[in-house]
Amino acid sequence: MKAAYDQGCEDTRRAILAAATAPITETLRVGDTVEAEVIPAPTTPPKPPTTGKAPRGTVPRVLKRMLTDHPGKTIVEYEAMIADYDSRIAAKSIGNELRRMEGIRYRRNTDGQWFLIVGNEEAAGTANNETPAASDRTNQGQIEWNRLS
Repeated sequence: MKAAYDQGCEDTRRAILAAATAPITETLRVGDTVEAEVIPAPTTPPKPPTTGKAPRGTVPRVLKRMLTDHPGKTIVEYEAMIADYDSRIAAKSIGNELRRMEGIRYRRNTDGQWFLIVGNEEAAGTANNETPAASDRTNQGQIEWNRLS
């Protein structure tokens, strides 16, 4: 087995030396004309059309308008109507925004109905079936919320 291995190493060494010392048959000199072969660029398949992504800050603005136009609906109802307001916004973004900003921008009652906190009697705490917000941090986000108005 060792003899076969040693023989393979010697054969490889000889092949490398022969290739390294062999003369180059085709050489170019300064002034030789060379014909370039034009190879067409590979074609890429067209990209599928994208639905587009809503610009940053669109979801809270559109949701504020939805809650102003249609206060007291559930997340599922708001998700169903988002296409009427802005087709670039994914339906799940509505529920995410409502839950993330609950107690800051939006308030939910025990029936799962959502209301704006600012400028809405229902959100201000006059509802009969209101549950406490997840957080009492109603001032947090107020500056940003006013900026969206």
